[in-house]
Amino acid sequence: MKFYRQKNNLTQEETAKQLGISVSAYNMIENGNRGISLLRAKQLEKIFNVSIDEIFFNNNFHNEQNKQRKQKEIAS
Repeated sequence: MKFYRQKNNLTQEETAKQLGISVSAYNMIENGNRGISLLRAKQLEKIFNVSIDEIFFNNNFHNEQNKQRKQKEIAS
């Protein structure tokens, strides 16, 4: 979730407000310390403009990290 939030240039505060939850609740969800309801997950689809599958099951985050790591290695 953090990957998509940052990709959309959103803060935790902004995302929490759009979800109608507290920042601490959002922080716990983003860090995996709290579950998320289907309703909130559907809201995240709209906020991040990606599917639930992408948010929770896709490897885009890891692919992006690997891409950045490879670019740094090439630049070194």
